[in-house]
Amino acid sequence: MVIPLTSFPGVESWPAWSRDGRMIGFLRCGGSEDGVYVVPALGGSERRVESAVCEGTPERRIDWASDSRRLIVARKENREAQLKLFSVEVASGARSQLFTPPAPSLGETQPAVSPDGKRLVFVRMFTPAGMDILVGPSGGGEPNRLTFGFLNIQGLTWTPDGQYLLFGGWRDSGTALWKVAARGGRPERLTAFNDDACQPAVSRAGNRLAFEQFVRRAQLRRLDLLHPGESPHRLLRSTRMDLGPQYSPVDKNVAFYSNRSGAFELWTALSDGSGSSQLTFQGVSFASSPRWSPDGKSLAFDSYASGNADIWVIRADGTGVRQLTRTPSEDLMPTWSADGRWIYYASFSETESGIWRIRTTGGNPSITRTPQAARQKGTFLLCQRGDISTLP
Repeated sequence: MVIPLTSFPGVESWPAWSRDGRMIGFLRCGGSEDGVYVVPALGGSERRVESAVCEGTPERRIDWASDSRRLIVARKENREAQLKLFSVEVASGARSQLFTPPAPSLGETQPAVSPDGKRLVFVRMFTPAGMDILVGPSGGGEPNRLTFGFLNIQGLTWTPDGQYLLFGGWRDSGTALWKVAARGGRPERLTAFNDDACQPAVSRAGNRLAFEQFVRRAQLRRLDLLHPGESPHRLLRSTRMDLGPQYSPVDKNVAFYSNRSGAFELWTALSDGSGSSQLTFQGVSFASSPRWSPDGKSLAFDSYASGNADIWVIRADGTGVRQLTRTPSEDLMPTWSADGRWIYYASFSETESGIWRIRTTGGNPSITRTPQAARQKGTFLLCQRGDISTLP
């Protein structure tokens, strides 16, 4: 028998049972009273426990403490603030912050209390392109970092014995299911890369695992700007993901990145879709964001081949691949200066983010200075938080 517990016309998500089975907590978005709510498991009046700032379809942000009297909630004061984890008393709404995410990280989310109630595991979003799993005391304190180098975490749960954590993690070339010991150690991949497996759930006996799997395909299409009324034409045929196209400035080639070979690599093709050719062969790394040099002879791109995101350059014929940046930060989205002497890119780290540049011949990178404008032979590259644009 299905029992409707609420009738709210907006979005309600991430229901979570209290440990004693009497209440269900959930997130409500889409109205004037967004927040974390509780409702009796067999029906009754729902009650808001905590306010919430809703953004799109957020990840799981709530879990119950073992005493069923408190909720662990990831919340932020406003849209620009960090997500922080709080312990919230269901009866009174009193809350206390559990951990202190470092600036300028995006914060902490996806809390999951251990089966014995003594530990709390969560995801810390260090940069827009880097998040990892930490575990700490459920009452707050200093957490320990369990993973390093994941681009995204989708779903996080304990095994019933509290010895391991299972999660959907994006590393290198795709999302897979992973297992890591709660005491620390090297994560073990359970499924193949590129199977887009995430959101694991373990049976109470611990011998069954359910999870989500997405089947994704992205195709490149071409639109004739001289005849905008015509429908777009398919440029390439693929059963996988073809992304990030850019036309060469000097000929009819188009560069893109794709996982049609398994890992995400750089490819080129003619503008009519023929003659596709793989340029990079970096294996399980994630190569993306191809950008042509002004003379069309080279491509800059970002790749995780060295362990974290760095900027690389390769000739248009696939030879001469070389790594330009070698920093511990996440270096992404390169673009060439108009004279071809510099490559500008976004760099994210746990302590500093900004727009940097490096000579195409290599050397030490430098950050663009206040007023955050780098002269590019007739063009200003303007750098603002969350925005890159050019003005003549």
